[in-house]
Amino acid sequence: MSDELDQAKSIQNSKFTIHNSPRLLAGALPSRVLVPALLLLLFIVGLGMRLEQLIEAPPLSDEVYSIRQANDISRGVTLPLVETTTYYGPLLSYLLAGFFAIAGHSFYTARLLVAIMGALAPLAVFWLARVALHEDELVPGGRRLLAPLFAAALMLTSGSHIVVNSHVVWPNSLAALLFALMLGSYIRGLRQGGERWLLAAGVFAGLMLQASPHTIPVLPGLLLHYLSNSERRRQLANPRAHPWPYYGTLCFLILYSPLLIYNLQTGGGSVREAEALTQSYAFQWPGGIADYVARLRELLSLFVRVIAGNLSIPVPTFEYYQIGVMMILLAVGVWYSLKHRAASLVWAIASTVLLMPVFNKGYYAGFPFQNRYLSFLLPACYCLVALAAFGVIWPVIAKFISRVRNSGGIMIQSGYYAALALLVILPIFSLKGYYNQLKGSGQSNQKTLQVLEGLDQTQAVVELDPAWERIKVGPGNNLLLTAQIWLELKGKLYIVKWR
Repeated sequence: MSDELDQAKSIQNSKFTIHNSPRLLAGALPSRVLVPALLLLLFIVGLGMRLEQLIEAPPLSDEVYSIRQANDISRGVTLPLVETTTYYGPLLSYLLAGFFAIAGHSFYTARLLVAIMGALAPLAVFWLARVALHEDELVPGGRRLLAPLFAAALMLTSGSHIVVNSHVVWPNSLAALLFALMLGSYIRGLRQGGERWLLAAGVFAGLMLQASPHTIPVLPGLLLHYLSNSERRRQLANPRAHPWPYYGTLCFLILYSPLLIYNLQTGGGSVREAEALTQSYAFQWPGGIADYVARLRELLSLFVRVIAGNLSIPVPTFEYYQIGVMMILLAVGVWYSLKHRAASLVWAIASTVLLMPVFNKGYYAGFPFQNRYLSFLLPACYCLVALAAFGVIWPVIAKFISRVRNSGGIMIQSGYYAALALLVILPIFSLKGYYNQLKGSGQSNQKTLQVLEGLDQTQAVVELDPAWERIKVGPGNNLLLTAQIWLELKGKLYIVKWR
């Protein structure tokens, strides 16, 4: 803190005074008004961005199975313990069933729920950044609001999070939101007087693992991080005096219990289904060290693009700025957090990157759909990027511009903020390019929706053409299945006359 105080005095005594916009806002509005107003603005803008092309892109995939199950739940047909793919928990299906009861049964309603949950993710990132960065004073002073706002803004415009995690009705579309809430609760729970937050961490961890089994590599990393502290190890040996880690574990087991119960009833049904997919990109053990290294290389390649928000193949020239700067900031954030022993974010990311290639084979099949396997890490990554931008680089720039004339200092400060703003804005261009590419290639849902809406004109029982089964709509989906579920949502009868 002495360095920060010296820096503050140096800036104050210079001819040029640096103004941080959050400090000016805080002077005009009390924090209890400013923060909710910022969060509301983040949500409104985020939801607006996610509503664009909501039903048109990306193509309707095997998400229709989740939509069908939620429809059956809402009509009292079934009360499942797991998703249709049995290694996922039923969280999304029950949320969607309740949302159907409120907003009506349709494909648009299903994607609308995912868009709303996606719009909540930047708010969770804002909170995570405040918890992870400011309560340890890694980014102190007038940047107390600016750093988390920057992290949230990166999440706001992330191409991967918008196109996949905020449009597609998959359980793992909820993973980024739940991961941010889990990690923030975990960090709060490590602090003296905040141990009860470990209960919330356990709840969100159970829901997160329900939403996506691919988040499981995070848990060994956080467990090792917890055990790396001798005081925490000593507390674990005395559960009567320090019961909260055990209560948190119990909460985790309770929230994950639907899958545990299902596997007890079926003798490991989820495991058998995963094993049946061992030749797919999602579940396959490596064939040796060389295979593992090849998988790790491909994972890192996708990881870079997911963080930068890139959705284009090949990568446009202008996006290399985005990719390069984001990687530099992430590396600086990792270094600085390790230096100051605030490494929970790093442990979560590193654990996932190193362990996921053990069971996940490929990362580019159907790009950008496979972004979902890594995009849940975006909250931690964006917090580290914000840490680098405002906890490491900005103090250096501030020290430099305190020694130059007013106009020069203002120009440098404005230029730095503009460079950071580009990191928020550029993914929007990549997003627009992806939408245009889908529309131009005829791969959007526009033609499919025209066919489906034509079925609504039929008054009696709808006769579906079995040949539609050969017409692909999106990954894991065909036109016949889509039409069947479309009609089921509307409560209309249909027949398929197989020849």
